[in-house]
Amino acid sequence: MAFGRGSERERIQLDFITIIGLVILALATFFQIAGLVSNHWVDTVSDQYGTVGYSGLWQTCTNMGLTRDSCRGFRWTDNQVSHWFRTVQAMEVLGFMFGCISLLMLLLKSLVETCMENRRLKVISIALLATAFLFVMIAGIVVAALKDVQKAFVINSDAYLSWGFGVSITASLLYLASCIAVGHYMLVNELVETNIPFKVDKYR
Repeated sequence: MAFGRGSERERIQLDFITIIGLVILALATFFQIAGLVSNHWVDTVSDQYGTVGYSGLWQTCTNMGLTRDSCRGFRWTDNQVSHWFRTVQAMEVLGFMFGCISLLMLLLKSLVETCMENRRLKVISIALLATAFLFVMIAGIVVAALKDVQKAFVINSDAYLSWGFGVSITASLLYLASCIAVGHYMLVNELVETNIPFKVDKYR
C-alpha cells in the first residue's frame, strides 16, 4: 500500500531524517573545530629523539624532550608557509563557515514556523554542505601530499600525519553524510507532496 499525502507515518520518517542530519552536522562542526585549533596535523619524528616537533594550521611547535614545548605562529619566512599553505588555511575555515551556516539554516527550517515551508533553505544547505565537504577534503589531501614540507628541520627525521588531520577528514566525511541525509529528506518530501508512492507495505 502506498502511503499518501499527509500520512503521519511519512511525517515521522521525515522528522527522523531531519534529526539524523542535524546530529551528523553538529558532530561535523565539533570535529572541524577540533581540527582547526589543533597543533597536531603533522608530527616530526626522529629515531633518536622521538617526536621533536609538530604543527597545525596556525602554529609550529618544537619538543626536544629537555624543555617545555615551544609554539609560535607561522611566519612567511618559514619553510612550511607558502601560497598553497595559505590556501589550505582558507579552505578549512571556509568549509567550517559553510557548515555552520548550513546548520543554522536547518535549525531555522526545523524550529521556526515561518521557515518550515521554505524549500530554498534546504537547497542552499545542501549546496553549502557539498562545498564544505569538498573544501575540507581537498585541503586535507593537499596537506597529506605535502606533509614533508611541514616537518621541523631535524636531520634524520620523518613527517607523519597526526590526529588533527584525522578529525578534519572525519568532519569532511560527516559533512557529506549530512548532505546525503538532507538530500534524502528533500527527495522523500517531494514524493510525499506530489503523492507519488515511495514505500510499499506488503502486509496491506
